[in-house]
Amino acid sequence: MKKPLLSILIATKNRIPYCIQVIEKILKYPNQDFELVIQDNSDSLDLFDYVKGITDSRFVYNYTPPPFSSIHNFNKVISLSKGKYLCLIGDDDCVSPEIFNLVRWANKKNIDSIVPSLSAVYWWPDATIKIKEKEKDNGHLEIRKISLEIKEYSTIGEVEKLMKSGAQNYMELNLPKLYHGIVKRKYLDLIKYKTGNFIGGLSPDIYLAVALSTYIKNIIKIDYPITIPGICKKSTSYDSVTYSNTGRLEDAPHFRDRGKYIWAKEVPRYYSGINIWADSALAALTDLEEFSNKKKFNVTNLVLLSLTRNQGDKNDLIKYYLDFNNADGLLNEKYYIFKLYILKYKFTISTLFTNFFTEIKRLLTTKTNSARFKNIINISEALNVFNSYMKSNKISLKYDIEKINNKN
Repeated sequence: MKKPLLSILIATKNRIPYCIQVIEKILKYPNQDFELVIQDNSDSLDLFDYVKGITDSRFVYNYTPPPFSSIHNFNKVISLSKGKYLCLIGDDDCVSPEIFNLVRWANKKNIDSIVPSLSAVYWWPDATIKIKEKEKDNGHLEIRKISLEIKEYSTIGEVEKLMKSGAQNYMELNLPKLYHGIVKRKYLDLIKYKTGNFIGGLSPDIYLAVALSTYIKNIIKIDYPITIPGICKKSTSYDSVTYSNTGRLEDAPHFRDRGKYIWAKEVPRYYSGINIWADSALAALTDLEEFSNKKKFNVTNLVLLSLTRNQGDKNDLIKYYLDFNNADGLLNEKYYIFKLYILKYKFTISTLFTNFFTEIKRLLTTKTNSARFKNIINISEALNVFNSYMKSNKISLKYDIEKINNKN
């Protein structure tokens, strides 16, 4: 097989039934200019035995037995790839057939990074059981409204905004994304040349978003899903929704088999999704020696978000906030606590207004209706329903580079 244009990457561990379905679905695509790369770190050899029967030249599989950390697993899957463009998905996700047209277009126009919207999400049957209003869905596909807009954005200044937010608003910022996005492989190589690894930190998606911004100065954002994120009972997305990803930092699965890890002093030592994001964003800046942006990290905003979401013990968070600000030992604790609660009130009100106006804007600018489908038993069926919905509603991207709305 010649060097592929696109590498679809999956790092998997102990989610064999989901991964098998994803493999089967992707390899059914007739396109020949891509490869599917699987890096497996499962405790069993079940997936290893299954893939022995696959003879497709587009399929690349590697098994690394435990102990092997999740970040090592992600680094390994990137190292196995040969594509000019890379797209990383989870082992319970899938890709839309539109991804192949999109990558060919990106290659023709020499585009470095494409960030699609996550407008379609699939909940596996085992994930809907304990989710309010989804208990009886038996698998649930949601397709949100899609505007089909294609815009070019500058990444300059976006990491600074991320730091000022406490590293929490990266989904809304103009940052390149490998996870559910498309990025030229050469920029991953630049990160490895500088740091020794493709990925560091604890969360690969936010680490790479920050690291790639060091090299990629413009991205294309499209309001169309080229991947279908899946949420199964064993996924981190499920843990976030059910608030299972909170607790003692020592119990975080991200540290498993990782060895010695230096946690950012700017982040409370408590396991939560928002703290993992913050630490990983700071890790990227540390590894790339981008210290000027790192200094702009807003500890107060991170603490405020933790307090408003009830992620972490309130007294511990306040103590951390006071200790961090008490550099000279002369801190007026009453004043700082009063200030924190005033900021929390303003933060809550501001967040409500921002979310309200964002939703209003989205409703006014989208061209299609949202749709929900129940009794979707697996990702393959979810993708079939998605494709049928797109076709019946005549929703498709128009690749016209000259009409891209530049917003720098």
